[in-house]
Amino acid sequence: GAHLVSDGITRAVDLLGLHDDASLARAAGGDPAELVRALREAERGLPIGRRPRKLHDDATVLTVHFGDPA
Repeated sequence: GAHLVSDGITRAVDLLGLHDDASLARAAGGDPAELVRALREAERGLPIGRRPRKLHDDATVLTVHFGDPA
């Protein structure tokens, strides 16, 4: 399958260091709601000086599975 993610999800890699590319792909393919929950929790835990202009950005995950569903 393939994952399409918004830049809000990539914060888990580039801003928060929660994931690398491979672990982010695994998390997106597992439980996307848990991925977003952990992301939001980590964003809230950032010290004021490390926060971007806005605390939360959109966080969207779309997973596409290829192949015969049968």
